[in-house]
Amino acid sequence: MERAVTKLRVKVCGMRDPANIALIAECAPDYMGFIFVPTSLRFVANTLRPEVTRALPPSIISVGVFQNEELTTVTRLSSHYGLRAVQLHGEEDSRYARELRAALPGIQILKAVSVRSATDVTNQNAISDVDVIIFDNGKGGSGETFNWAFLSEYQGAAPFLVAGGIGTDNIVALRDKGESWRRFLGVDVNSKVEESPGVKSVIKVRALIAKAAGYDS
Repeated sequence: MERAVTKLRVKVCGMRDPANIALIAECAPDYMGFIFVPTSLRFVANTLRPEVTRALPPSIISVGVFQNEELTTVTRLSSHYGLRAVQLHGEEDSRYARELRAALPGIQILKAVSVRSATDVTNQNAISDVDVIIFDNGKGGSGETFNWAFLSEYQGAAPFLVAGGIGTDNIVALRDKGESWRRFLGVDVNSKVEESPGVKSVIKVRALIAKAAGYDS
């Protein structure tokens, strides 16, 4: 009997170029990420027009990525760009998440967690102040994976995405391995589907989304 495959959600992060954003939007990812971290090669603040993010179809959740940023800056930029989610990529704590939710009612909050051991995963089992956890290697945009076996230890309530070194070459292996994981939601991709920093390959993104959905092995 053929094994059923659950469709994984896909977040394409590090978008920057308006024309490329429009093309990737046609591939219909579930999330599209925009990086507001000044040290990133994919930094968009002061360069990307807000009408670009506001024009995304309702099916795509726009995500602003911030790292240890002042709450007032996060709320201002989120409102300016019409973001529907905020990804916290630093040492932001539960209190920060609660204050952010109070300042931006209805916003989705994603929290990135660096995984170097199983403990980094199990430490999230009691987290209740975020909507989605992103388990990453801690080296954003590096194209490196971490030990996915640690994710079998996750018993938390929030669903999670897996980030770090995911591309068309390993998405099927991740999808298969993740069938036994609790609350596995999907993947967060960046550098391995790029043509250059901030510019994604339509061919790679389309292929990855098909594989994530189980339509192409």
